[in-house]
Amino acid sequence: MLRHIGLPWGAMAGDFDRLYAQRLLELVRTSSLGAVVLLAHDQVYDAHGKVMEGVGSFYVPNEYVLSLSKKHPGVPSRRLHSSGSP
Repeated sequence: MLRHIGLPWGAMAGDFDRLYAQRLLELVRTSSLGAVVLLAHDQVYDAHGKVMEGVGSFYVPNEYVLSLSKKHPGVPSRRLHSSGSP
């Protein structure tokens, strides 16, 4: 994944979230896209609405995506939940 988005391997040992957000914003700003939307990625929940620890590939909290949107007003964000989450 790092190679595909243009980040060095060392990003995993550093401040990955900040580096990834900077790279994503750079890609968006230099693209020909007219608009983008950042989406949060929810955790995996069981049938009772309890978080299933250690299941799922990654988790991007709504608050993190909304904070990026506030820092960079040209990039709207949306809060989405899967059907199984509370």
